Amino acid sequence: MSYTNNWNEKASLQIQNKTLKTVSALQKFVQNILNSSQSAELLSSAINQTVEQDPVISSTSNKISQLTYTIDRLSDQESLLRTRLDLLQ
Repeated sequence: MSYTNNWNEKASLQIQNKTLKTVSALQKFVQNILNSSQSAELLSSAINQTVEQDPVISSTSNKISQLTYTIDRLSDQESLLRTRLDLLQ
């Protein structure tokens, strides 16, 4: 019986050791994700600041936004006209 207890104890220690290694690896993985997220936020903030501060980039960005809005409205109108045309035929 002593042999069985000894074997169970060794098995239990091995499981605990593997569990600790797994938890440690998961902690490192999560920390890397958090660091990446923070880096992405800093980069995004720096890009937004640059866009806001550079008049050429800001103006171009505004024009792109206006064009995108206009294209969306034209697409909506095209859809309406196609629907009306289908109804007339």
